[in-house]
Amino acid sequence: MAERSTESVAVIRSGRTVVDAWQDSGACRGPNSAVFYPPTHFERREDKCAREREAKSICGLCPVWRQCLQYALEIREQHGIWGGKTELERRRMLELVGLSMTGVSAHRAS
Repeated sequence: MAERSTESVAVIRSGRTVVDAWQDSGACRGPNSAVFYPPTHFERREDKCAREREAKSICGLCPVWRQCLQYALEIREQHGIWGGKTELERRRMLELVGLSMTGVSAHRAS
């Protein structure tokens, strides 16, 4: 039987795994969590910009923003503000390293 690596995921009391337990420390948790996602109704450009600024300011105070951004990039999260970045900003970050939001290479083979 193969020995488990130290990278193995361990379950903790909350039902979360060690790998995603950082989410419990996110500054986005609580009454202001709605600012991280667009509303279900039409949102004017200036309202969107204000909402995104507010979300990013919360991220700026967050102790786990790096883990959050890394997680969003790894799972190719396509919605909301994660780690202080919008969907478009994360898409651009992935494209800079030759990846797409779908996980498929953004560069075509010659």
